[in-house]
Amino acid sequence: MSLYYAHKEDFADTEDINAQIQAVVSGEGIEWLNIEKVFTVSEEQGGVLLADMDAVVKTAADKCNQILGEAAYEMTKAELYYYVDLASGKGTYDVKPVWILTGSEKDGKGIQIIISAQTAEEIVP
Repeated sequence: MSLYYAHKEDFADTEDINAQIQAVVSGEGIEWLNIEKVFTVSEEQGGVLLADMDAVVKTAADKCNQILGEAAYEMTKAELYYYVDLASGKGTYDVKPVWILTGSEKDGKGIQIIISAQTAEEIVP
C-alpha cells in the first residue's frame, strides 16, 4: 500500500521546489541540505482487522449529510492507504490503514474523506 500524509498532494509535483530531498552542492561540498516528508516503515508481523465496508460507507454518508446546503455528493473512488499520523510523534510516527474516499459535489467541487480502515471513524488531519 502507498503512504498517505496530510498535504501529500501539495508535494505531488516533482519539480525541484517540491522535492523531498534538496541540496546545494559546490566544489567545497554540501552547502545546504533539506530532507522533508521521507519515511521508513518497519515491517511488523501480523495483520489488522478491517472494519466492515458498510460502516465505512455510513461514516462517509454521515459526513456528507452534516454539510450544510442542498449539495449532493457522489463518491467515485475508495483506496486503501497507510496513513502517517504526523501528530503522533517527533521522528517516529504511527502508521495505520485508512480508506481515502474521493468524489465531488454535483457542481464539480471535489471532496475527500479519510476514514480509519480499522474503526470506520473519520480522521481529520
